[in-house]
Amino acid sequence: MNGNPAVRQAPPRTARPRRVRPPLTEARRGLWAAAVTVALLGGTLFELLSRHDNLTFSWVWVHDALRAHGLLVGGAFAVAAGCLHGGREGRRGTGELFSSLPSSTLRRTALAATPAVLWPVAGYALTAAVAVTITAVHLEPPHGSPFPTLLVADAVAIGSLGLLGFLAGRLVPRLLAAPVLGGLTVLVLFAFAEQDLFPLGLRLHDDLSPLGAAATHWFPWDAPAWWFGPASVLWFGGTGAAALLAYAARRRLAVLSLAVALTGAGVLVGTGDGLWRTDPGATALTCTDSSPQVCMAQAHSSYLPHVSRALTGVTARLRAIPNTPDRLVEVPVGAAGRPVPGTHVPRRNEAALAEPALNFSDDPGYYAQEAAYRTAVHGCAKSPETHGTPVPDKYSGAVSAWLSASPDGPWGGGPSGKTLRRIEAMSRSERTAWLGDYFAAVRDCRPDRIKAP
Repeated sequence: MNGNPAVRQAPPRTARPRRVRPPLTEARRGLWAAAVTVALLGGTLFELLSRHDNLTFSWVWVHDALRAHGLLVGGAFAVAAGCLHGGREGRRGTGELFSSLPSSTLRRTALAATPAVLWPVAGYALTAAVAVTITAVHLEPPHGSPFPTLLVADAVAIGSLGLLGFLAGRLVPRLLAAPVLGGLTVLVLFAFAEQDLFPLGLRLHDDLSPLGAAATHWFPWDAPAWWFGPASVLWFGGTGAAALLAYAARRRLAVLSLAVALTGAGVLVGTGDGLWRTDPGATALTCTDSSPQVCMAQAHSSYLPHVSRALTGVTARLRAIPNTPDRLVEVPVGAAGRPVPGTHVPRRNEAALAEPALNFSDDPGYYAQEAAYRTAVHGCAKSPETHGTPVPDKYSGAVSAWLSASPDGPWGGGPSGKTLRRIEAMSRSERTAWLGDYFAAVRDCRPDRIKAP
């Protein structure tokens, strides 16, 4: 008998089965959609921001850029890419094979739709992050912060569009269906954003605008109501979920999701213009230390040094005249051409300035002439945005031209030209006394007390 102990042989190793993660497997099939989505959204947003040459920027404009360009272009592409991805089984003839799997129709469809939903959302999220970073670091808005609830709502909207495109591809597995649906999506989103389809002549009611994923808002001194984002999530997300559940024959859940979507839509349509509200911090005045003071809304505070410099000649002449306005104040104006509710309204000793973004960057000299005219009629103007005043044009035009030192400007011609020449021909003391009496009469809106120079 051999004394050596028997050598035990180790049992053969068996390779562990690789764990399959269906969502990741499906997501990898849509990497091409991610690359193109990021290129479209990022390129469009970069083009918008690179063309911006104003002195100030706002978070409202950032959101407008993401909606008007990112969602309009990216949403249409998400529908087209989702439709192309959703119709692959029908084009390959593998629909019956996948339907024979033990998992439910809802689970199979949700897994297959992963790239159509995930990658457009990822592309939008990346573009939004880049836009917010560039705005905060480089453009430096003078007031406010991003609107995270609206960014989430837009991400849900673009994901729902991708899901709707995927389901459309399941129902119509044709290659031409993708570009056709993408083009129709652009028209629909544009119709909700602009309320009409030019040149088709189709027009939507203005109240339906909040239901569009690409609807924008312009005014930099507004902020969204707290329920705007959550209601949009209910509307966009509920619509996509209802379509998916209806496709999977989950009728009760589909009806419930549709009810949720309609609830969100009702809140959006019912609120209407109230979805955006004036931000008191954005309309608060910031002023110079000069006399008279030049004051701008906080949302336009980046303009203040440039506007003050452009009005140096006007303020220098006002400083030597009694009864002139103590402050030249910007009055934020809303969509109807009226002062924004809750903002500072010029008093008897204040004159209103035009919004600097209207013409300041193109022609600072004309802006100074406009400021001179508003100063000359500051007590008798019916509102900051109207030139209707009982002060005779020959006096208001002459004083405006003298303040702006622009006899050839828009206020120095006609009958006011003769009055201007008489004012300039006066001695300094006579001119100061006459202008003091003029501004006292205008401040009290008593043009009958103005005497010819």
